[in-house]
This record gives sequence, structure tokens and C-alpha cells, in this order.
Amino acid sequence: QAQRALALLRRLVRAPALSDDRDVEAQQWRKGSITMLFILSLNFTDQGIRNIKDGPKRAKAAREMAKKIGVDIKQVYLTSGESDLLVLAETPNGDNIAKLALAIGSQGNVRSRTARAWTEEEYAKLVFELP
Repeated sequence: QAQRALALLRRLVRAPALSDDRDVEAQQWRKGSITMLFILSLNFTDQGIRNIKDGPKRAKAAREMAKKIGVDIKQVYLTSGESDLLVLAETPNGDNIAKLALAIGSQGNVRSRTARAWTEEEYAKLVFELP
């Protein structure tokens, strides 16, 4: 993925004319219209579960914080099993997700794990581009 990003950067610096699909992708990346999907798995801390009645307010505040950071929270799910909450979020820059996870974690109510997710279409494209 780092090589792909470098190739995109090289194309951004070069000719502005669009000649193929990869140049279109470079232009979309430059405009921030290419987004990456992330799944955040959250577990309540002792503090978070003690103050669970504030959970909906915290979720709303997290959405507002995410927008300021450049992350669009698509959905929040209360789950059973290994994680207490799952959050689906999109952003054009993976660093934004790290900022969001650090900001939310610093409040002491949840611990997070983050995973980059690819759609089925993106997955098929990755496989197609394999050497």
C-alpha cells in the first residue's frame, strides 16, 4: 500500500492531464474523495460502564469530534460478544482514525482496536492487481 501511495504522489506532482484510470484515482485522492473504511472495536472501561447512562451523549460528542478531525462516523452498533461497540467510519486519511481513537480513548470510557476494511469491490481490485 505504501508503494501505491508513493505512485499516486508521483502522479500528483506530474502532469495535470488525466490519461487513464490511475490518473483519475490520483485526482480523486488529491481532492479527498477517496475514502477508507475503518472498523473500531470498542470495549467499555470500568469508568465507561459505571457512567453508561451518559453513553448516548458521549456517542454524539464523538461524532462531532470526528467531523472536526475529518472522520465520518457512518454507524455505531452496540454488540454482544467480544466487543461492546462497533463503529464504522470513513476518512480519506488513516491518520485521522488514529487521532480519533486517541482522543476517544483519552477520555477513559472505552478502549479501542482499529482495523482497516476493504469493500468487496476493493478486495477484488486488490486481487486483480496482484503480480
